[in-house]
Amino acid sequence: MSTITINELNYQEVVGGAKQVVIDFWATWCPPCKAFGPVFLKTSEKYPEVIFAKMDVDENPNFSQEHNIRSIPTLWMLKDGELVYNQAGALDESTFDALIQKKLF
Repeated sequence: MSTITINELNYQEVVGGAKQVVIDFWATWCPPCKAFGPVFLKTSEKYPEVIFAKMDVDENPNFSQEHNIRSIPTLWMLKDGELVYNQAGALDESTFDALIQKKLF
């Protein structure tokens, strides 16, 4: 599975029953977000069993504010509904891959 777009309205529906989820919080004007985008997409293709989702913080300001997303890109990883990783900053491909292995498998 490649990436899907989520928003504050369908967030619970998408992640609620999922075993493994990775979410990239980003914005169109953010250079580090643009740099991380291809890494996120390429990595999503390696893990078809994981849901990879992107949420634009500008289009979902209430969600971002309620969940204290203050820097972007911010990456969340959820395993069985539990937030197991929450960190701001773009990652390189090998670091991202290793993090997925450590946190989700």
